[in-house]
Amino acid sequence: MTDATPPQTSQDETQQQMALAALRAPIPRLYANGFVTAQTASDVALILMSNGSPSAVLNLSYISAKTLARELETAVQSFEGTTGQRVMAMGEISERMEKQKAGGETGAR
Repeated sequence: MTDATPPQTSQDETQQQMALAALRAPIPRLYANGFVTAQTASDVALILMSNGSPSAVLNLSYISAKTLARELETAVQSFEGTTGQRVMAMGEISERMEKQKAGGETGAR
């Protein structure tokens, strides 16, 4: 008698397979270069912005939002480790640009 049990896949492998399938699927693709968050007692809304205009809204439960935040942090840390370059947050970039503007520097060289 042979064992007909399929081999078990890890959660990471399953997620990777799902991600690859989603990338190949005919579903909407979104891009954002900014965002705004809003929250209620039961969930969080992530309003995606494209060049200052709202382009999509993603509603998440708090559990999903926290998990997404952790997964994004892990992805950014992996990118930073691979490239050796720290990625600045939008607030940091805005602060530096304001300092440069106040100092009268043009930044062009």
